[in-house]
Amino acid sequence: MDQQIIDYLQTNKDEYTKESLMEQLRNNGHSVEDITEAINIVYGDTEVPMSLTHDDDSGENVKYAGFWIRVFASFIDIVIVSIVSLVIIVPLSFFAFDDLFFSSITSVFILFALSLTYFIHMTNKYQATVGKKIFGLQVCNEESLQKAPLGDIINREGISRVIMFLFAPIHLFVAVMAKKQGVHDMAANTVVIHKRKK
Repeated sequence: MDQQIIDYLQTNKDEYTKESLMEQLRNNGHSVEDITEAINIVYGDTEVPMSLTHDDDSGENVKYAGFWIRVFASFIDIVIVSIVSLVIIVPLSFFAFDDLFFSSITSVFILFALSLTYFIHMTNKYQATVGKKIFGLQVCNEESLQKAPLGDIINREGISRVIMFLFAPIHLFVAVMAKKQGVHDMAANTVVIHKRKK
């Protein structure tokens, strides 16, 4: 009997579904036998979802997206946002901006606003930006591996990304964390995974 698993289930059973908790425990390296025994004690049954006894519907483990594939995906997204920004900024610079300082400040604001809108909208609607879609990646809630709530997405793609922009070296967290999470992922309880086959 693993008391740690029992304590974990009792602490979180009101917040997460039984199946979600089982997946979390399995992803953290606990055996099916230990999880089943703990479920029996906490819930009074031994029913184990197929997703626990099998890796998932495709027969593969959850695969977290690593550092370099995320760098390439981000590069594609930056190119897209930059092109759209230029399409807006260049005409404005010819017809609306007489002051160079005002032009520069406005250009930075437009780029920031477009980036924020793009990343939040795409992640909320599709769980992936264009760059992530090209590489078959998804942004998911860390525990359920389902779509993250909008508030967490705003945190991930807004507040936390600004911090990461200001302190660029912390991007390297992705390379060393067990679930390949960046600081913005940890702050928003999200992970980036390779999309699983249906």
